[in-house]
Amino acid sequence: MVVLRKNGSDGVVTVDFTTVELDKTEHTATPGIDYETISGVLTFEHGETRKTINIKILDRPTEEVRDESFGV
Repeated sequence: MVVLRKNGSDGVVTVDFTTVELDKTEHTATPGIDYETISGVLTFEHGETRKTINIKILDRPTEEVRDESFGV
């Protein structure tokens, strides 16, 4: 997942993040079943505008295509 820093890039900025289950509906991904829960801190250095968060999507061999969402 790519996180973009907008409206300038002066100075150092830190952002806390965590993955979250949005709700309990059919099209919501479940942590520990569909993806690994992670949290951390992104640090944008002076002049940086792009960072990447790697979120592992877990295999579910019984389903070929999934249409589910989660939040960050």
